[in-house]
Amino acid sequence: MPRKPRIDYPGAWHHVMNRGAHKQPIFAKHDDAIELLTCIGDAVERYAIEVHGYALLNNHYHLLVRSRHGNLSRAMRWVGGNYTRIINSRYDWDGPIFRGRFHSQLITDEIYLATVMTYIHLNPVRAGLCETPEAFDESSCRAYFGEAQAPRWLTTDVLTEDFGGPAAIRSHTMEILGEDKPWRDGFDAQSGKILDGYMPAPPNMPVAAAQPIFHGGAEALNMIAAYVGCEVSDLQVGSRGRGANAARRFAVWAFTRSTDLTQSAIGGYLGMTPAQVAVALHRFRRSDAPRSAQMREWIDGWPPA
Repeated sequence: MPRKPRIDYPGAWHHVMNRGAHKQPIFAKHDDAIELLTCIGDAVERYAIEVHGYALLNNHYHLLVRSRHGNLSRAMRWVGGNYTRIINSRYDWDGPIFRGRFHSQLITDEIYLATVMTYIHLNPVRAGLCETPEAFDESSCRAYFGEAQAPRWLTTDVLTEDFGGPAAIRSHTMEILGEDKPWRDGFDAQSGKILDGYMPAPPNMPVAAAQPIFHGGAEALNMIAAYVGCEVSDLQVGSRGRGANAARRFAVWAFTRSTDLTQSAIGGYLGMTPAQVAVALHRFRRSDAPRSAQMREWIDGWPPA
């Protein structure tokens, strides 16, 4: 029976998981876990994916990934293949390290996004590997709690901004940990498939369709300015406050929807840093659209025919 095609599109968020072949560990020692993190970091650079959270357990891993260009499969195939090659060479092994094709669960709601991040950080605690999430070395929890510097390839700005800072993330995580909620791990021990009901189910949200792609950033910039009725320079001027320069916030979203540019390149056209682009995009998706009738009109009509 053929496998169902994986749902992926530019900008899609995924909870990514994979388990060791034959239910075996994927790490022989701590240095191997560091090697897998290095492979993940290399994939961030190579394929322009965003990794927003991770937990590497003894026999499986969890990642929170945003697929900026709809190329999640290529990126994760490279991670698995490269890590397998390195580990087999290191220990003179032969054969697969992972069970096979990685598993992913599409995330289509902002609340569920926060739930996935919390689940990932609490997974080592629920597996009995530690008493508190920050005590686990191979996860992004300490970076989010403000107790360790994040790896250069880990994106923490978006969810940290959404929660209101590291202290708020810690408080929320510990509150969930204190609840008597028997979440199971995300895999069936026999089949390796994602379990139904292992986490609170995501809301029934439609999957966004992929948008047309422009050939260049300059073309997109000029088109966005003409569409909202402003000068290009107006989109490149920063201002503070949630109500300030709505056209510029819309431009961040329109660029992401209509080009295959990285956040660094988008920031170059709009006079923003990559982190500012990431935060602006997240705020836009979370709250800007329902707040303004003008913004809703822009979104509904984009891209122009």
